[in-house]
Amino acid sequence: MDIAGKKNFNDMLFWVDVNKEGAEQWIKGYFKSLGVSYLRIDFLENYERNYGTAAYDKALKWIAEEAGDDLFLSLVMPNCYHHGKTELKYGDMIRVDDDCFKGGWDFASSRRRGQHKSSWPQYGNAFDGMVAFSDVAAKGQMILDGDFMRLNTMATKEEKQFLYSLMVMGGSALTIADQYDTIGNAVEIYQNREMIELNDLGFVGRPLSRRLSSGNSSRWVGQLPDGDYIVGLFNREEDTIQSGIDFFKELGIKEGAVENVRDLWQHQDLGEMCEKYTTALAPHSCKILRIRPKGSKRYQAEFASPKGGVTTNIANE
Repeated sequence: MDIAGKKNFNDMLFWVDVNKEGAEQWIKGYFKSLGVSYLRIDFLENYERNYGTAAYDKALKWIAEEAGDDLFLSLVMPNCYHHGKTELKYGDMIRVDDDCFKGGWDFASSRRRGQHKSSWPQYGNAFDGMVAFSDVAAKGQMILDGDFMRLNTMATKEEKQFLYSLMVMGGSALTIADQYDTIGNAVEIYQNREMIELNDLGFVGRPLSRRLSSGNSSRWVGQLPDGDYIVGLFNREEDTIQSGIDFFKELGIKEGAVENVRDLWQHQDLGEMCEKYTTALAPHSCKILRIRPKGSKRYQAEFASPKGGVTTNIANE
């Protein structure tokens, strides 16, 4: 008991010891009886700490066996030891950063920036977590969970766009935690159809570097099934920076072969470009570009969602 007479956190939760007789039958029977298609399992680091990694692995294995392809498993508060070795075997989505809590720029980019822990939460802010685990994210492989977005807690429109864009570029679930009486003008951010289309397509981008100390970790690239490239340029700093993308060196598009560059936040076509795109990014802002090479297959209908995954030819440093 704590000094206030309340139970400690672990005392308020019930755990299943997988080494006890009947544990497998109980776990599988429980999840079979739920009758749901999506299951979010929380406090996983507590279970692994209490019972060890071998027991944790066994419990997830039983859950995954019972879930099959019919139950989506979201793994929350995982230690992700050995870069998610256990979680990757059994889960469909993993949390990669600390809780949103009060939100704001602290959650988006600055909390424990550049710092890594060996256990949950390995990364304190959403940007670091998405960068660090970007190599395991892919459609049909693993979805990264950056936690809930509370855009009403961001200081500016640019910060709102920054956080939402990060989740889209990383292929994260787009989870809204704003309330009807707090959401304010964040509605227009959440309703950007050109960004939602990317998520609908199962788009997953990757940073040009997974080293958090590298400026290239703030430049993201991915490719759509129709051949268009999506480029995300982010400024996490307190000063304006110059950022951009080289079409040939970094995208593999030959010189003069870009038919159009489109700004997905301004909803504006910037036209043909030859070698590169460059821009000045204000503090805590971003640019999301859709780059169409010449000869790229066009959609027949606005916001079409053809089948197929997303590819990228970008190699991380």
